[in-house]
Amino acid sequence: MVSCAMRIREWTLVSAVVVVLAGQSLARTPGRPTLIYAGGEPWPGQTMARIEARAPGSGGHALQVPRAVGPSSGKPRRGGCGEPSYEIGADADLVELHVGSYALIAKVTLLMPPWSVEAHGEVTVESGRCYEPVLMCEGQDVEGGGCRLALKRERCRPLRSARRIVLRPPIPC
Repeated sequence: MVSCAMRIREWTLVSAVVVVLAGQSLARTPGRPTLIYAGGEPWPGQTMARIEARAPGSGGHALQVPRAVGPSSGKPRRGGCGEPSYEIGADADLVELHVGSYALIAKVTLLMPPWSVEAHGEVTVESGRCYEPVLMCEGQDVEGGGCRLALKRERCRPLRSARRIVLRPPIPC
């Protein structure tokens, strides 16, 4: 017969392994250039905002940002065109975006039990600032869609041997 205390210790061990594995898969590989997906070319006199493309979550989950839509201007575009949508590769380390408000989509993954879900968030980024994606949940309802994506400001780290892939949004009209 298995005691309740044994099951709690087993679950704690499994949870710790999941957090460690999620953190290892998110670490940048030493010696490999930092891969940056940039939402267009920098404008003269402006530094783009930088967002970590992958981040460990606080509940044993991992976040990956595969898409950014924006910046939203608040004004209707000519011909009814919407904001540009940027598809970010799974190999991205960082995402650079112009100043403004964006709709971000993140894939939230948990290894044990294996599942994934999308989280959406409306975020605003400032020139020259660095951010890490975080999941803001009401209670413990990660799977039920009770979470939204947000950005936490962090200190900008220096980039060594960065490689940029400049994304050009498709011409929608």
